[in-house]
Amino acid sequence: MAKDPSIEAKLIENPDDAAQALVYADFLQSKGDPRGMLISLHHAGKQAEADALLEQHADVFLGPLSAYKTTLDGLDTNGFEWGRGFIRKATLSFDSYVSEDADVPEGTELSLETALSELLQHPSGALLEELVLPINMLEDGGYFSPLVSTLSKLGAPALRKLRIGMFSCCGGPGGEGDYEYEISWTGIGDAGGLWSALPRLEKLVIQSGLGNSSVDNSVRDGLGTIRHEKLKHLEIITGGLSIECLHSIANADLPALEFLEVWTGSPNYGAGGGVDDLAPLFAGTKLPKLKSLGLCNSTFSDDIAKALTKAPIVARLETLSLRYGTLSDEGASALLAIPNLKKLTLDVRNNYLSAPMVEQLKAAGGTVLADAQRDDDDRYVSLSE
Repeated sequence: MAKDPSIEAKLIENPDDAAQALVYADFLQSKGDPRGMLISLHHAGKQAEADALLEQHADVFLGPLSAYKTTLDGLDTNGFEWGRGFIRKATLSFDSYVSEDADVPEGTELSLETALSELLQHPSGALLEELVLPINMLEDGGYFSPLVSTLSKLGAPALRKLRIGMFSCCGGPGGEGDYEYEISWTGIGDAGGLWSALPRLEKLVIQSGLGNSSVDNSVRDGLGTIRHEKLKHLEIITGGLSIECLHSIANADLPALEFLEVWTGSPNYGAGGGVDDLAPLFAGTKLPKLKSLGLCNSTFSDDIAKALTKAPIVARLETLSLRYGTLSDEGASALLAIPNLKKLTLDVRNNYLSAPMVEQLKAAGGTVLADAQRDDDDRYVSLSE
């Protein structure tokens, strides 16, 4: 297979550069590489011809990745989406029990860790822009740590979007899709290497247990020192955020970040820390472009609300979300003192507010979302186990 690193480098920097892609197509065709024709067919919108070429040269375009053309989680989702000759989006999902029935050559040993490693090193994955890892279900639990480790080790220079975990959470909100599992029985391991391994990442969503309460106790869940120049969207969905992870997020240095949402969860599932640990985040000095802040699913929602009334970061926000938490009338009344409340979209759904307090917020604020308030005697977060 032919390769021109200088052209690929330009496409990694600007994946939508059609002119450069066609230059690459001409080069590859001159070397007899079928990827050149595939680039041209995709560019011309000739999908049927491109699909036929992919099938004809499956050994070149996919090789060992052929076993992962659809997800191995019982949902049979399309594993690869192509654009101008390369895999642009990959969805890799695995359930060890479902995979036993996969139509693969006898003796083939399936593993999502192997699949991801192959993808990141295969010529077809050189311009991978989006990666989704819904679940990695082994015989004794859901393990994202091998995938995070592989990503950190091999890197993905063109990757712009990454989602780790995409499943419906048993007993709570925060998930999507038909695969259902307990979030506390998953873990990501040490994710501190991702920040340097994915230099062009713009959006990261992590849905996983982050309180070190999962079945995988070989390595603690952690986010390391968060520093990234291009990340614009960071979303952490969990039923238990460890104090180590809370500190990582609160001290994150993300100059391009516009959207941040963090679910803190229950101490029963590893959540640690409190409102004082969020002080660096509230100062906002390392998040100069933040417009949307969510501190959700929290046992200390009232404390957060009170702290936000004096937090410098609030002045630049357009959206503030405290949904799925334990916010009471006491905390909500503090929100009334936020100077720019009338300019905010305030999301306080699924908390513990009385009807009169909801009306007060709506009268004082801009857009207020306040559906599905609860009235249990004991307040608890919406997602934990």
